[in-house]
Amino acid sequence: MKGDDLSPPVSLDPEIRFSATMAEACRAPQAVLLTGATGFLGAYLLKELLHQTQARVHCLVRAQDGNAALARIREGMAFYRIWDETLAERIVPVIGDLASPRLGLGEEGFKALGRGMDALYHAGAQVNAVYPYARLKAANVSGTEEMIRLASLGPAKPLHFVSTLAVYFGDEYQGREVAEGEAPHSAQGLHGGYKQSKWVAEGLIREARQRGLSATIHRPGRIMGDSGSGIMTRHGDLLTNLLQGCLHLGLYPRVETRINFAPIDYVSRAMVYLSLHPPARGKDFHLHNPVSIHWNELWEVIASLGYSVKGVDYAQWRECIQGQAGNSPERRLFTILHHLLRSPIQLFAEKPDFSVSMTAQQLAGSGIECPPVDHRLMEVYLNYLLEQGYIPAPEGGALKAPLPTGEGLG
Repeated sequence: MKGDDLSPPVSLDPEIRFSATMAEACRAPQAVLLTGATGFLGAYLLKELLHQTQARVHCLVRAQDGNAALARIREGMAFYRIWDETLAERIVPVIGDLASPRLGLGEEGFKALGRGMDALYHAGAQVNAVYPYARLKAANVSGTEEMIRLASLGPAKPLHFVSTLAVYFGDEYQGREVAEGEAPHSAQGLHGGYKQSKWVAEGLIREARQRGLSATIHRPGRIMGDSGSGIMTRHGDLLTNLLQGCLHLGLYPRVETRINFAPIDYVSRAMVYLSLHPPARGKDFHLHNPVSIHWNELWEVIASLGYSVKGVDYAQWRECIQGQAGNSPERRLFTILHHLLRSPIQLFAEKPDFSVSMTAQQLAGSGIECPPVDHRLMEVYLNYLLEQGYIPAPEGGALKAPLPTGEGLG
């Protein structure tokens, strides 16, 4: 599906309307709904909601029953080493499905849930790099409409929507800075069903705002591992797979591009803080590292930590990846990498610059700052990948000591 096939965009159900009075409980919510709690970002958002509020967190999960749903949540958080048994009593599983009408709860169950919530956090989505828009629409677009409908039931309540900076990867925004309040109106040249579905879903959010919904849009960029533990998404992503593949090859592609990523713990802490900060409500935020990293400089840092890696022409590197996909003991990794490089992810494509001035302004004084991508952060990530057996050990068997604090990239 091409970007220009998204017009005209999906329209919000005209029956959805909002009361004028915001629920007082939204300042100190006692009951919130979170979608996506079994995913990487969702698990960290659940952790932050449990720590930054006293609310009972109702988690929409696909499962046979409440016990199975709670087991899925526990297993995911335990994998990321953030499960806290002492807070488990405040987690309330809700059996449902984003891709189903009324979230699969039935009319009465849906109404009861909406009337009982003080705030909604919509982080759930079907994420796939190769699926077309039509295959993702039910969960990502219709599911968002159902969350907007839920927000209209009972006292008005804020909706916090997790989008992506990739909604700006269309033609209009390349080579320029995008402000946080600039709506992504054009989808021309926006490739990939996931990006397209988020673009349409944002349109629904903006239409709901015009009808009175207090909705905040949080747009993360590329999310990487925890800055403390180094732990990364268990499902993998293109950048993590690239790091693994290049270290197994001892080769990386020399390309003129900059890479930007932010640790998961920063993104989740900032998002929940902003959701509870009254001056931030109803605005748009970019959860983006203030400093991008040149791709080749990143590999210089990795080399300084003990790895012997050589930069080669991109075409030569792609041939090596393709060859390893058939012959290497790590062929599963290289096969995944080979397919991802052919997907619409476009890691090395030119991207816009993203302003984070509004985000920085609203986070001022909170103590929440995005860690710089420096030698110390890369040491944390590489140590985690080594611990898991995902990458070979460097020469000498261990990483070299990082440079003193302050020696960053950029």
